[in-house]
Amino acid sequence: MLVGGRLVFLSDHEGVGNLYSCEPDGGGLRRHTDHETFYVRHPATDGTRIVYQSAGDLYLLDGLDAEARRLDVTPGSPAGRAAALPGQRLPAAARPRRGRDRAGQRGGGPGERALAHPPGRPGPAAQLGPVGGAAPRPG
Repeated sequence: MLVGGRLVFLSDHEGVGNLYSCEPDGGGLRRHTDHETFYVRHPATDGTRIVYQSAGDLYLLDGLDAEARRLDVTPGSPAGRAAALPGQRLPAAARPRRGRDRAGQRGGGPGERALAHPPGRPGPAAQLGPVGGAAPRPG
């Protein structure tokens, strides 16, 4: 990445991945972050600032002379969406209606869809919830 006339890059040459920069000719190496346990990941820039992820948190570096600061981000979810835990059924209002869903797939009524968990071994997926509560969907 090019930020403020310097080449910015990730390196773990000191043991843990951090952000560094150098002049275009390779001189003037500088370290810009100081993470000691988790690597810096997925840096992106607008040409002035750099945002990146480390240990599941987002950080912002306002400039190459600034200190990185953790961003307080609370992930949201689409309003009105429901989720079920394994073995539970979605409330009737959250179940797909008969007809076509947003992806154009045939929707089902109660009991026509079931949650499945892919196994950690070769073989079929294990159904979560009552066995026999779902009928195969016609192709």
